[in-house]
Amino acid sequence: MIELVTDSYIWSDKRKVLTKEQMKIDGLEMFGHELRQPESSALSAHMHRSMELVYVVSGNQCYSMEGVNYAVQGNQIFMSSAYVPHSTGEELHGRYEIYWFRLECEGEGSFLNLDAAAGEMLRARLRTLSPPVAAPRKNLKELIAGSFELLGREDVISRMAGCSMLVQFLCEIIGCSDGLEVMSEEMGAVITYIGEHIAESITLDTLAEVSMLSLSRFKARFRQEVKVTPREYINLKKIEAAKRELEQSEHSVTEIAFGLSFSSSDYFSVMFKRIVGCTPSEYRSRKRSENKEKGCCKWNI
Repeated sequence: MIELVTDSYIWSDKRKVLTKEQMKIDGLEMFGHELRQPESSALSAHMHRSMELVYVVSGNQCYSMEGVNYAVQGNQIFMSSAYVPHSTGEELHGRYEIYWFRLECEGEGSFLNLDAAAGEMLRARLRTLSPPVAAPRKNLKELIAGSFELLGREDVISRMAGCSMLVQFLCEIIGCSDGLEVMSEEMGAVITYIGEHIAESITLDTLAEVSMLSLSRFKARFRQEVKVTPREYINLKKIEAAKRELEQSEHSVTEIAFGLSFSSSDYFSVMFKRIVGCTPSEYRSRKRSENKEKGCCKWNI
């Protein structure tokens, strides 16, 4: 069965969780902050009784929900509705920082210290948010970090201020409720080209030609639409391919590195560790160990 997950209070260097009992804010079930390390295990399929929003401050995550995988990067939000199973995948994982919180959007009455009309309006708008990944127009780290810090204090005035900042954070998300901008035809062609030529040495000049834009215009448009630089995206996709090779083949690290057109196995290992958080050899060993432990187990939903 899919696990229904709740959270308990915790306060450590890497993980902090505030519960409703501490914050005393109607409609706010919990609020957490985590500096995730690469050795942390992925989250298996689970669900919550409330709507959950995860704000990725830095790094990359991959979520899976209703059969679809979602890559979530810095300054993006992943949203899951109440009682909808979701999990974290293995793609693009390494060190990252996140804030996450859950909201009781299905009830009635007081909500986030707003009056009845405003509270119900916000609840209704949150229930219609789509798609699962949203990209705010501006960086929201200071807003959500400030909200979390104030809601963790004991005095009522600080918690009121923290709640107000959280409402502002939600309004920013609602303002970009169309989610990620629709990718242009030019950038779509570039993404397709990268996927089809990931084993090759891909130059930015070539990608600019594919997009039929000047090099400077191409780089600016790519960053605007994809949210990372072209070189960062290429490296991420190469490392994704490398992870599959490490899991599924017996090729050596050096063979995989040159097969993906890295200049050297040392540079490949450095890039792999920067993105994934461990060396290629460590990753292969960990995945094989995990696969042995899992055996033939499957989820029963």
